Amino acid sequence: MSSAPSFIATPRTPAVAFVNADGTTFKTVFSAGINGSRVDSLFGASTDTAGFYVMQLAVQKSGVDYPIGEVTIPIGAGTNGAAKSVALLNPTDIPGLTYTESGALYLETGCALRARVKSAVGGSFSIALVGVAGDY
Repeated sequence: MSSAPSFIATPRTPAVAFVNADGTTFKTVFSAGINGSRVDSLFGASTDTAGFYVMQLAVQKSGVDYPIGEVTIPIGAGTNGAAKSVALLNPTDIPGLTYTESGALYLETGCALRARVKSAVGGSFSIALVGVAGDY
């Protein structure tokens, strides 16, 4: 156990977009730094005007994706002026997260936070994930 507190040394802003050509495969959202990392928040927004999407999150370790939960992103979330963007890292949908208002995910060196849509994004629409994170 450390006798001194450990703080984020390097802030990072993970961002990834999902489009029709991505299908339903996992994409890396954030890879942990050499001393480990923390993802404090991850927001999801959609430009789709007709459909909602289920976003599955996973932690990848040793090349294996381990699902940790799923969150629904509603029609037009964060882009249409009516539906708000979605906090993907929340303790309601992913109960194992460190409890804060939004939740936090700690990643050891060599691990990554990954995401995929469970059904391909329609037409020319997109799903954007943007977060707040940092390396120790």
